[in-house]
Amino acid sequence: MIGKVITRFWNLIQLFDEKTTDHVANAEKLFNTVIGSFQKYEIPTENIIGFGSDGCNTMMGCNNSVSSRFRQRCPGIIVIKCICHSLHLCASDACKELPLNCEKMARNIYNYFKSSSKRQSELKEFQYFAEADVHKILRPAQTRWLSLNAVVQRILEQWDVLRLYFNSKWLEESECHDIHACLNDPIIKAYYYFLAWMLPKFTTLNSCFQSESILITKLHGKMTAFYKELLLLVLHRNYVNSAPIETIDPMTEINHKDLKDIYLGLGVQKELDSVENEERKLTLRKMCKNFIIRACVGLRKRYCFNDKIMTEIAKFDLEKVISDDREESVSSLFPLLPRIAPTSIQHQQELDDEWRKLPLYYKDLDLSQPPDVFWHQVAELRDQHREGNTYFQHLPKFMLAILSLPHSNAECERYLHYSLPRRSIFYCACGVQIIRFKKFEQKDPKNQA
Repeated sequence: MIGKVITRFWNLIQLFDEKTTDHVANAEKLFNTVIGSFQKYEIPTENIIGFGSDGCNTMMGCNNSVSSRFRQRCPGIIVIKCICHSLHLCASDACKELPLNCEKMARNIYNYFKSSSKRQSELKEFQYFAEADVHKILRPAQTRWLSLNAVVQRILEQWDVLRLYFNSKWLEESECHDIHACLNDPIIKAYYYFLAWMLPKFTTLNSCFQSESILITKLHGKMTAFYKELLLLVLHRNYVNSAPIETIDPMTEINHKDLKDIYLGLGVQKELDSVENEERKLTLRKMCKNFIIRACVGLRKRYCFNDKIMTEIAKFDLEKVISDDREESVSSLFPLLPRIAPTSIQHQQELDDEWRKLPLYYKDLDLSQPPDVFWHQVAELRDQHREGNTYFQHLPKFMLAILSLPHSNAECERYLHYSLPRRSIFYCACGVQIIRFKKFEQKDPKNQA
């Protein structure tokens, strides 16, 4: 599509030279290697406006990291932790508050069926008998906690079938004892209902940020809304709505709701109604509350809710740009984005004047387009009475530069996924030169059948 901001794969670099004993991969070497790659092709560092990475200390530490070196080399650069990695880590930490039996049961069920076609065939018979969907049991990933959502949904879908199956097996097969006990425990099922209600909140937001859409102007609003949604589950509404969100501490118990007042989803309540042991019900409520609190703490740790740059950029989301209460000026962005904004007061004034006259031309624009395409349209508006000169010479470039700032590593990981050899054994053994060749050989995944 014309005018669309796109991502291009730049380079895949061999860090270690097999001819030497230099196997260091510290921040200094990573940074120098990246800068060297730009210098090799005479790409000026003045063109670098943003840096995005996962949040590991080597890449994002305050001192002696790749990002700190970029800040020193490129003053005013916008550094953003990959929001997808951050959400994954928040979910991963929160899941640690729940009993190990929940994840253990999922792994045990998968392992029980994975290598036995006889058992899989028997399960199908139970599925046909119960008139359930004939679906396979999914494998819980070792590191991808958000993938647990699909596993949880599948087990809940097949819960009654699995319970019937293991009820018929547990007396004769010792490896079925734990699975049988869990499937017949309403508390364990309640935990699964809680995960089935809670994890999609993370996966939906994560999928949004993994998309190819331009979302940098929506990032702050979406993260703030998600954080507030979780806070309202455990904290009093009056407190959350009245306090600045960046000052709210989810750990302060004085603002916590009573356990009985914390909403945990309809599925949890349904299962708890069949449980008579009040102590077990209380334990479940505490653990689910701790899950939510830990998720909130993780979000607060990994995303700055009073970040001036993200707060200001959010004001120039396309929906707000074309609204009646749009900002009067774009000047608030100039000191925050020195590598993007004009340096002279004259050019800043010209850009601001273009911003202020933009509403006069809405009738000539398709306001339903994505933001990058919209600003390309603005750049193409021409004055037919002045030799076809463009009306807007500065504003579209400024806004498109903002839209090109990174918010996640998803695009990079997609390129690697479709460029690397598919067989993991070959992937472990192959070198960068083979991968680079494969990258150019691989077709666009969207165009493949």
